[in-house]
Amino acid sequence: MKKLVILTTSLCLLSAGTLGSITAFAEEASEGLNTYPVSFTREVAFEDLQDYAVGEGKYAFLENNVIYEYVGDKPVKYTDERTVTAIYYKDGKLCYGNESGVYNYETNEPVEISLPTSFDIGNYHYYVNSATQTVCVLNTSAAEGEEAVTALAEYTLLKEYGNKAYAVKDSDLYEIKGVTPEKLTLTYLDYSDTERILRGDSAEILKTSSAKPQFVALTNGAFMTEVEIDDRESDFFKTGDTVKAGKDVSATSALLLAKTGDNDEIALVMIASETDGESTCYLMNSANVRLLNREPITHIPDDKTAVATVTIASGYVYAAPYVCASTHIAGETEITIQSGDKLEVLGEVTKEDNPELVRSFYKVRLEGEDKTEYVGYVPTGYVSHYTFIEKDPIETPDPDYTEENMIRQVVLVIVVVILVLAAAVYMVYTSTSGKKKNKKKIKKDKSGADDDK
Repeated sequence: MKKLVILTTSLCLLSAGTLGSITAFAEEASEGLNTYPVSFTREVAFEDLQDYAVGEGKYAFLENNVIYEYVGDKPVKYTDERTVTAIYYKDGKLCYGNESGVYNYETNEPVEISLPTSFDIGNYHYYVNSATQTVCVLNTSAAEGEEAVTALAEYTLLKEYGNKAYAVKDSDLYEIKGVTPEKLTLTYLDYSDTERILRGDSAEILKTSSAKPQFVALTNGAFMTEVEIDDRESDFFKTGDTVKAGKDVSATSALLLAKTGDNDEIALVMIASETDGESTCYLMNSANVRLLNREPITHIPDDKTAVATVTIASGYVYAAPYVCASTHIAGETEITIQSGDKLEVLGEVTKEDNPELVRSFYKVRLEGEDKTEYVGYVPTGYVSHYTFIEKDPIETPDPDYTEENMIRQVVLVIVVVILVLAAAVYMVYTSTSGKKKNKKKIKKDKSGADDDK
């Protein structure tokens, strides 16, 4: 069975001789990007286009024995060991041809395809001059004295799809409308650049607490790429899918965690899920985030103390109201807290007032082991405002107290103790004496029984 390899967008840029201008762009970015691209739209372009096919809502191109198919904004690359000299669509299925025949690309089964070398669309007849191999258009409605035939020099690969005429010039595809060729600008989305965005100083920024959390509105339709901010194995951000704000992701606002890159052009934001309490971080272009005019920190209620006690066994203080390893506040080492530690509560950042959060937080101040003062955030569930203090018993003086009364009370206590002890001795004596009498009687009985024998 012949092998079929289908590669997506990123590999389109890697093949030799394809998408020349885009390949150059990828080489320029090989050192890494210090910005997040505003757009990922690329124009389809080739250097040595050998054939093409047009289907319903899709295009296929052949170059250097490799087929590139564009369906919507998602390109696919087909390559294997078989020889391809022509490409077609039949019943919506991609087909390829060579000197042996025409075959369905997926199943490799033979198919019959016949494309006309000349055809009519409206009042125009399209054909290739057999002598010059030039694409020509005959205007069948031309008035007497008008030039009826238009020769389109340098155009090749004349084809008809969907009652439209197409041809190629300088490896670009054109639609011929009447006698006028119009270049088709085909675009697709290429997210390969997101794999080369540099982390820069983001690690340090994430551990630095701001005076107050920053919440931002997201530009509707702006590109944003999932990122794992705790992954620090590379100089580049570890990224996932690229989506659009307000479309693929319904959220219209987010918690801004950091800005980095050239002129702070890279924004790192966190979006909380509305359903499962989870969160996802994204990279965006900073031009697509706008700071919300909101006071996120509220004063602690009057019924809560300004000093709270840590109730969890151990934990961390965070530079932002977001729990992850990258936001641990650090001095010379990471600042840790443990059960019983006291934290000064400066305010509260509630999920009710800030729906972008996963949970509510307290803004706190504490002193580290290095005697440096730190300010950060802890989840409200980490601490308790209520401290239970055992008070000394309250003494009430006896108004009738005298030394004589005190001696009398002591004597009475001693007499009571003596009486109790005497009663105990008597009870022990009576119980043990009865047992002795029983033993003597049993002994006598046994002696009598022996005498009877």
